Amino acid sequence: MKKLVIIDFDGTIADSSSYAYDIYVDLMTHMSRPALDQDQFELMRKKPLKERIRQAGIPLYKIGRLVRLTKELQKKHVLKTTLYPGIKDLLMMLKDDYALAIVSSNTVANIKTFLLTHEMDLFDSVIGNQGIHGKAKALKKTLRVLDVTKENALYVGDETRDIHAARKAHVPIVSVAWGFDHHDLLEAHNPGLVATSNQDLKQMIDRLLKA
Repeated sequence: MKKLVIIDFDGTIADSSSYAYDIYVDLMTHMSRPALDQDQFELMRKKPLKERIRQAGIPLYKIGRLVRLTKELQKKHVLKTTLYPGIKDLLMMLKDDYALAIVSSNTVANIKTFLLTHEMDLFDSVIGNQGIHGKAKALKKTLRVLDVTKENALYVGDETRDIHAARKAHVPIVSVAWGFDHHDLLEAHNPGLVATSNQDLKQMIDRLLKA
């Protein structure tokens, strides 16, 4: 049976860091909240998601609206979003040995537009539109759709919520340090493995899935 690598999109494949602050400012404007300056925004990468939401002063009942607005704003930026350096070559190498899938909070339309723009017809499944805490169910659905057991799969992501989703789905996780959540924050949530380069990521995937 071919083994499966499930990958997050924003912050793992797509480098959305160039406009992340712009989206944040737009969100705060829509929510009638004051925005942090860019230096303070960067410091938020070291804080857990709940703390970021608390610091922004957004009540829990408005989180759904926040997620919907984020997806709308991401759509405006998708055509100018770039790949992380070397990630396309890495994915092409992984495709030789593994099935590939995407699980993301971004929309399927945005993801497919990006993949088409960058000529990346590499993925056997793309599941998007997941809420802040919806990725665990999406991981389980991906396993069912592709008929892969959790022992033959792993998830790659850049946020602590990816770590928690993988745990709920009983799927191993490899975190990447080039996304939104800071390396120290990822390590504090004990993901097991944190890749700091494409080479690291390839070696860690092979170690887990070829064992």
